Amino acid sequence: MATPAYAVHNLSGIQPAIDRRAAIFLDFVRKTSDRDATVLIIGGANMIPGSPFRKAEDMRLVISDIYNSPATNLLADGHFLPFRDASFNGVSAQAVLEHVLDPHIVVSEIHRVLKTGGIVYAETSFMQQVHEAEFDFSRFTHSGHRWLFRDFDEIQSGASNGPGYAFLWSIRYLARGLFRTKLAGIVAELGMLWVRLFDKLTPEAFAIDSTSGVFFIGRKASTSLNAKDIIAYYRGAGRL
Repeated sequence: MATPAYAVHNLSGIQPAIDRRAAIFLDFVRKTSDRDATVLIIGGANMIPGSPFRKAEDMRLVISDIYNSPATNLLADGHFLPFRDASFNGVSAQAVLEHVLDPHIVVSEIHRVLKTGGIVYAETSFMQQVHEAEFDFSRFTHSGHRWLFRDFDEIQSGASNGPGYAFLWSIRYLARGLFRTKLAGIVAELGMLWVRLFDKLTPEAFAIDSTSGVFFIGRKASTSLNAKDIIAYYRGAGRL
């Protein structure tokens, strides 16, 4: 059964967009791999049955998390991945890096276990309230997220959604605080879903600065992004 958050994501159009990006990631893994591609999913305990990962029957999936669930087949801490170097064709970390204590170490581990030319996919919070209690630590701008993945060549990146969805996060938590219940937050968010219509009118270059989250799809590289290039990277996204 889908969780309430998943149901709201579907109604708001967020989940279909996430699924499309996951499908793009898997297609790049296919293009850069042999037939028996292996993909590591970090933080996959809550994976929904209809996820594109579940449909990738041509790949071997290793679904890891720090707690057990029907979806999990490996308990592992992303800071200390129990795999040899160059073990995977792809690694996914969707809605994970804000919940690890040191995301730089986790990304370094992702780089280590990826094969040469392997593909990474990450979606990470930017403008979101605390949503995993004591296991919520970090937020990243688009540029900060790119720097986090500086040892990868960028394939695609950008806003996970628009400013309207970031506004819905605030509405949800305002209602939760006023009425002291999560249900009030869900009801308030559902009543304001129409705000998402404004996201269609917001250019991507501006949405990046006001999104609730950012995503990155990249290829393992042998060289790193230079620190002086990260400033130009912001301007290169088309912002004023």
